[in-house]
Amino acid sequence: MAETTAHTELPAGGKVMFPPFQKETFPSQLFWLAITFIALYVVMARIALPQIGAIFQARRDRISGDLAEAQKLKSESETALAAYEKALAEARGRAQGIADEASHRLNAEAQERRKALESELNAKLAEAERTIAATKSAAMANVHAIAAEAAAAIGERVRQAVFRLTADDATPVTISIGVAAFPQAGNNPQAVMKAADEALYRAKDDGRNCVRVAKPSAVHNALNQLVK
Repeated sequence: MAETTAHTELPAGGKVMFPPFQKETFPSQLFWLAITFIALYVVMARIALPQIGAIFQARRDRISGDLAEAQKLKSESETALAAYEKALAEARGRAQGIADEASHRLNAEAQERRKALESELNAKLAEAERTIAATKSAAMANVHAIAAEAAAAIGERVRQAVFRLTADDATPVTISIGVAAFPQAGNNPQAVMKAADEALYRAKDDGRNCVRVAKPSAVHNALNQLVK
């Protein structure tokens, strides 16, 4: 049986060059380098670069969309803020108007109540003054009446005393007395004296030896009617 033996002989000198640096392999290396470059170029141009471009385009579209959405939201927020400020201003205006109206209404009501109270108070004061005047007039009339009655009683005692002093005489002395009170009988001394004279004449006409009180004058009666 035959045996085949293969061996490599080293060139003279004993050194082996790195294969890529060997001139004999340059053509094949250039060929495969060109094939590899073309293949990489095709892969990059047809696959990698379109995908990278799509990614960049998607990012640009997304950024543009985000910017547009942000601008839209900004516009909406500015519009909402303007509407809010307008509504707030209108609300403040309405509130101020309502406050002014309420203030005017309350002031008017207060004025009406004050006028009503003043009118009521004036009426009560007038009524009180009339009552005081009537009471005073009634009291003065009573005082004057009491004074006239007291004067008549004094005159009656004087008449009786004079009659008793001369009762046993052959010709007893009798007196007639006329009493007039101020201001019932008159509002001046002359009128009071005249009323006393008239009362004296009535006492004489009634048989003498008596006391008569003057009647109230017409003026006094009219004043009493006005006071009542």
